Amino acid sequence: MSHFGNIKTYDTGKGSGTISPEKGGEPLAFVKADLHKDAAAPEQGQRFGYETRQVDGKKPEA
Repeated sequence: MSHFGNIKTYDTGKGSGTISPEKGGEPLAFVKADLHKDAAAPEQGQRFGYETRQVDGKKPEA
């Protein structure tokens, strides 16, 4: 199921950042390659669709 949120932070050098879920909750870490859009680098405040995953019992990621 896709979720939506807005970019809170993004580091172009690392290709990663955080996204704030529209439905609330803690910001989630993400890497650009995992976002649904294949556009240019994400910008703060931009809306994106994402899936969540949890690896090795760590915090969920986008």
